[in-house]
Amino acid sequence: VLNAGTGQINLEIGNLAPGGDINLANINASNLTANGNAGNIRTIAPDATINASTTNLSTTGAGGIGTPTEPLRVQVNNLQATSGSGGINVNAIGEITLGEINSGGGGSVTITADNNIKLQGDIKTGVATGDAGNITLESINGSIDDFDSFGNISSFADAGTGGTITITTARFVDLQDIKSYGQLRGGDINVTSNSEYISTGSILSNSDNGKAGNVTLNSVGDIETNTIRLTGAEAGGNITLNSGGKITSSSFSSNSDGTDGGGDINITATGLVKIADIAVYGSSIAGQINITSSGGGIETGKIESDSQQGAGGPINLEAQSNITVGSINSEGASLGGSIRLTSVGGLIDLQNNISSFS
Repeated sequence: VLNAGTGQINLEIGNLAPGGDINLANINASNLTANGNAGNIRTIAPDATINASTTNLSTTGAGGIGTPTEPLRVQVNNLQATSGSGGINVNAIGEITLGEINSGGGGSVTITADNNIKLQGDIKTGVATGDAGNITLESINGSIDDFDSFGNISSFADAGTGGTITITTARFVDLQDIKSYGQLRGGDINVTSNSEYISTGSILSNSDNGKAGNVTLNSVGDIETNTIRLTGAEAGGNITLNSGGKITSSSFSSNSDGTDGGGDINITATGLVKIADIAVYGSSIAGQINITSSGGGIETGKIESDSQQGAGGPINLEAQSNITVGSINSEGASLGGSIRLTSVGGLIDLQNNISSFS
């Protein structure tokens, strides 16, 4: 046990012997700084706990912080962490505030907290060659919140596959932008709120040479996003939203010039669905667009599902009350897609053209 009371503990592997591990027992301190210098930072037992107000952990090369089977157990107010390909694995007792979290070399980031996770810095995985690491954030009993000013989450692979990003909370999710890029494939992005709402900035998954990832948002309550955009050279990804309340967004798009075409967009809500513009484009084939509101209405601007070489995708809108649409277009070189609008108990207001042609 290392006990510094209100003092600070500094641990560092020297440059003369890089790659050595730092193995921690129980630590009590005001501040803890540990530099693994390409070695691992771990605890000697699964129940060993780091208890410090501010904790800064760093390592490089093949070094990691905690392991997937034995994450570092912490009870800290603020955590900053940088790792090499070994990744970052942390289990927080109670609530935790995260500063900059950065895992390079293909290492993943997994942070689980009993209560709230607060972001005051970006969370990133990135790699120049190979696949980027996954990012997993889970609040078992609380929320994940960036206080409207911090907290972009991103995974980038310059020559490989972007990491999968998974965010799960018992309460709400309130974050800025979420991005996964991979030259060979964009990573999937999954966000789940099990009791309240989801609010995000832009959500992007892109690939210059492969397929875009899929985006799935599930919330017991409302979902509010900025742009969701999936673009892949081979295929656009699928966009799936399920809400027990209303859904609001500025735009959805899934695009590809490749053989697998644009992705599908499936939107289901209990309340109002309000999306400014929705577009699916596939050079070979366009994906389908399905929007359902079981207890409210649908309000959109322009809806398009187009293909220059193949078939336009089907477009289906179904609502309990009013449907208001700016325009609808499904165009394909070989075939225009079917278009169906159904309002069970309201009106259908088409403000401009509705067309399906080839």
